[in-house]
Amino acid sequence: MHLAPRRAPLARHPGILQGLAIPWAAASLLALGLASAPGCIPPELLASAGAGAGTGAGSGTGGLAGSGVGGGSTAGGAGGTIGLCEDLACADAGGVCQNGACTYSCLPTGACSTKIYCPQGMPCRVECDGAETCSGGVDCTLSTSCQILCNGANSCGKAPNVGTIDCPLGEANCKVWCEEGACTTVIVKAGVSGADVVCEGLGSCQDLSCQGFCNVTCGADNACKKVACTGGPCSIGCGATATCNEVICGGGACTVACGGMSSCPSVTCDAACACDVTCAMSACGTGAICPGDVSGAGPCSLDNGCSSGPSECSTCP
Repeated sequence: MHLAPRRAPLARHPGILQGLAIPWAAASLLALGLASAPGCIPPELLASAGAGAGTGAGSGTGGLAGSGVGGGSTAGGAGGTIGLCEDLACADAGGVCQNGACTYSCLPTGACSTKIYCPQGMPCRVECDGAETCSGGVDCTLSTSCQILCNGANSCGKAPNVGTIDCPLGEANCKVWCEEGACTTVIVKAGVSGADVVCEGLGSCQDLSCQGFCNVTCGADNACKKVACTGGPCSIGCGATATCNEVICGGGACTVACGGMSSCPSVTCDAACACDVTCAMSACGTGAICPGDVSGAGPCSLDNGCSSGPSECSTCP
């Protein structure tokens, strides 16, 4: 199933990044990649926009409340309050308070060529809406949440200049959305709560490196040509045609769901402490090899992938 080829400019979708809510579960990966609403906006995003469910120390998931304007909006619900946008502090950092988040609108082609540093103690949203925008990267390490939309050819990183996105250091959500041709060469440094990276545009995320606890969804044809996960657990959903041409796992448990035709021709798991690869018909190459199973014929390897299920196959601490 093909996703819509291109999202309209952000100005036509006010509040598009409010309420980002992606369940952290491997079972949801293909659903996120294959069941998008018109305009490439996932149904979860449409349903939660403005709901103010909030992600915090509690169990709630969701995003920024949609009713606030300027510095008066909060994010709440079951997850707790994640902070106000303070007008002066946001302005000093080069942003504008909109819908409760310190917002950076990088609209002209080539805008935001220097790194954006989100202010401390408030939600941050960066809208990279143009070709080669946000090439300087984004630092959200001090934010209470971080939401980044890359909507333009080579936005948020283009070789040889790698775009780096630093997620919040604390227990805060971090969401990155990559439209058609976006996120060509990007490094996402996940925080304690991990990062959700959604490559929903044709040919997006050609060279994606995710460090730490990451959840990657490759939901458009030819997306995620190369995905490398290092430094922590990683879940990768390759649900569209010719996605995940090369997958490299390392540093933690790795789960790869290959559901698209001709997806995952190459999966390397030997550097991961555990690996689970599932392959739909017409997906995967010669099969993935789990850690310690160098022959490809041991208890970890299957004809359609591999599994770290047996105790002798997993070497995670």
